[in-house]
Amino acid sequence: MRIKIKVGSLIINDKGEILLIKEKFKQNRFPLWNIITGTYGDSGNETIPEVAIRECQEEVSLKVKLIGAVGCHIIRENKKNIRIQFTFLAKNINGAPRLADKEKQAELNENIHGFKWFGKKEILQMNPDEFVAPRIYIILVDWVKKGKYYPLGIFKDITIN
Repeated sequence: MRIKIKVGSLIINDKGEILLIKEKFKQNRFPLWNIITGTYGDSGNETIPEVAIRECQEEVSLKVKLIGAVGCHIIRENKKNIRIQFTFLAKNINGAPRLADKEKQAELNENIHGFKWFGKKEILQMNPDEFVAPRIYIILVDWVKKGKYYPLGIFKDITIN
């Protein structure tokens, strides 16, 4: 069994809109919608919240402030893989998003084709097939419907020597 820890962010603006990126993965024929995500453990000795902040900077050049935790989801994939996804609510604090050039994206193993701010009603009208993975749609729609998030203090980073 393989366990992968993913970290995602729902970035919101002052209008309450959510930023989604259009991203191409090998398993998809064309780019589909996604939230900002990354893998924990890819870049040194970061905490999970630090991964969320870094990924927002890398993928859409936004400096964000994490304002809460949307949840921790455990996704079981075909009895061989487990994904544990920590998802945060983040507030954009520095202007407009922009994509890195293709060379920088290749260096970061990214393939992002665009982005768009979506209102909550727009998201609820979207089809699950428009997203890179079912888990992304489920996490996003669940947050849009319930609007709940939890204090960041639920995360504790403990180092034991």
